[in-house]
Amino acid sequence: MGEQFDFDLVANDDASKQIDRIIRSVQSLYPPLDKLKGGLKPGGQDTLNGLDSITGQFKGLNTFAKEGVQLIGDMVSPLKMVGGYLLALVPLPQGCIKR
Repeated sequence: MGEQFDFDLVANDDASKQIDRIIRSVQSLYPPLDKLKGGLKPGGQDTLNGLDSITGQFKGLNTFAKEGVQLIGDMVSPLKMVGGYLLALVPLPQGCIKR
């Protein structure tokens, strides 16, 4: 079966002190962890309200972007016409624009 090893473990009272120190250190972590756990509340109505708010902001941004693109698109044709009229009416220096 398994191998057997013969050895003597020699420990002094310092080992018990170290174990007690480790236990105290771990126990000192409990209050900050409990405080942190209380501060973190994933899920629930607060999370849903926050997500609804963010979703609403993205929808508003989407609408604003679409309207902005539409306005620019609506301005392109009149600007082309004005540019064409100006090119026809205003004499430009030779070689400035090739027609």
